[in-house]
Amino acid sequence: MRSRSMQFGAVAFLAVALGLSACRDPAGPEADGALQVRAFSRGFAQAMGAPSGEVSAIEIERVYVVLGRLKLEKAADGTEDFTDERSIVIELGPGTEPVLAIAADVPLGEYKEIELAIDKLERGHPTEQALIDAYPGLDDASLLIEGTFTRDGGEAESFSFAAALDIDLEVAFTPSLTIDTLEPGVTLLSLVLDGSEWFRSPSGELLRPTAEASRSMIEAAIQKSIELFEDSNRDGRK
Repeated sequence: MRSRSMQFGAVAFLAVALGLSACRDPAGPEADGALQVRAFSRGFAQAMGAPSGEVSAIEIERVYVVLGRLKLEKAADGTEDFTDERSIVIELGPGTEPVLAIAADVPLGEYKEIELAIDKLERGHPTEQALIDAYPGLDDASLLIEGTFTRDGGEAESFSFAAALDIDLEVAFTPSLTIDTLEPGVTLLSLVLDGSEWFRSPSGELLRPTAEASRSMIEAAIQKSIELFEDSNRDGRK
């Protein structure tokens, strides 16, 4: 990654609604913030199963994700670690349009790594309680999947699958990311969730989302499917 020079001062941590034009057009005008993370969904379209399986089709309609701690780790003396502990909730749906999840101005300095956490919401925390009230399905969860599944020979049924996963995502800057007063700029990263394998067993059969016996396999697949990486092309691809 090339080192970038930027001039930004105040700290901001912003969740942007799905319908805003800046989120819908990855090639459109930049939003405010020296550091931006765009979230992309993959594999949310209907998946078909084997004719002999219990589940013949699954479709993911929307996914809610809790983004927690954001940290930039210092790379040189004179720079302090930048940390924001506030939680936000982003919503992803089918399609290729990204959601601008984070737009943050960070203090001037030199940083070697960014860490972004996906953390569950917990009752009793003042700001997290407000999010739980707004998203009851995320009570003690970090990710909520809503969609439909069809049993072999049956009608489509709605489901909600909540997972209490704690996932730490890291990106190392090589060379270090430099934010100084020379010229403005933006550091772009992509957060990609690929749901194509979430509800498939290792043998390829579709798993019933409401079956408790399938939970560990589904959660393991979710954990493996989430990536964070630098993305100067803003297309959600490495």
